[in-house]
Amino acid sequence: MKNSTGNNLRKILSLALCLALVMSYVPMTAFASEGIIYIDENGNQKTYTGSYTEVTSDLTTWSEGWYVVKGDVKVSTYITVSGTVNLILTDNSSFKSVGIRVTPGNTFCVYSQSLDKNTMGKLTADTYYAYSAGIGGYSGSCGTVIINGGIVVADAVDGPGIGSYSNPSKQEYGNCGTVTINGGIVTATGGTDSAGIGSVEVAEDREFPITINGGEVTATGNGSGAGIGGGNYADGGIVTINGGTVTAIGGSWGAAGIGGGNCGNGGTVTISGGIVNAKGGNDSEGIGGGREGDGGTLVIDSGMVFQNGIGAVYGDEFIIENDFRIEDDYTLT
Repeated sequence: MKNSTGNNLRKILSLALCLALVMSYVPMTAFASEGIIYIDENGNQKTYTGSYTEVTSDLTTWSEGWYVVKGDVKVSTYITVSGTVNLILTDNSSFKSVGIRVTPGNTFCVYSQSLDKNTMGKLTADTYYAYSAGIGGYSGSCGTVIINGGIVVADAVDGPGIGSYSNPSKQEYGNCGTVTINGGIVTATGGTDSAGIGSVEVAEDREFPITINGGEVTATGNGSGAGIGGGNYADGGIVTINGGTVTAIGGSWGAAGIGGGNCGNGGTVTISGGIVNAKGGNDSEGIGGGREGDGGTLVIDSGMVFQNGIGAVYGDEFIIENDFRIEDDYTLT
């Protein structure tokens, strides 16, 4: 009896150890019975009560479903998004990776739990890979990126902060995909000759819709890249601003703040609200074409808009909803 009992005990312990080892390689999936609070695209508080996966440092492929960041999580490589991925940044959480790849046909949505910039979670996508955006495409087009909240920082050394990468040497020209910002604090900085939000180099007449409905957005182009729009020799695509506070700074080598990169045309820019501060690089528009590029189409229905330091208020009922400091050398008419 003693030997039989001992053998059974050893078997049980062995099975428990095997189970523990298996579980250590399985992403932590939980059922949100009490619900996970998040802020939706309209700024309303919602509660998600379905199943979700808690993000860990060894989870590098995010497939269809909901993911939640709790505490501080750092991933030493890039994240691959597959399907529609919804990410909730819990209050005071921090996530950092070496880029988030969102290729065509896939969608990446970011949510926060609050509107308070002092407590909302933070996502940092800082890539050093070649042919890669901080968030978006890798050696090609970008899928759909939707930012509804949180502090989001996207940087690249050889591509846009958010958007697509083109590789002209291989005749691979990527579209930016669809980028929508509904809220949060977003900072996007492009790498070599890249837009902050947009592209590197694209073929003419390619359209890439970028829509900003709210939040605080700062997009800085590098070299020949626009703040928001095209990279070197690239047109500006379609940019729509309906609200928020937007600062777009074009690269010093002839790129527009919003619109075309160096030698790129302005594309189509529509502003229907918000505060927009657009600074172009050398010999380029605040909003419109880059150096030697055509101006494109600009429609301003409402808002406070500055172009290279000269501002005006448009619309009969425009209301300033966020704090904004007018720089000392700016003029407002």
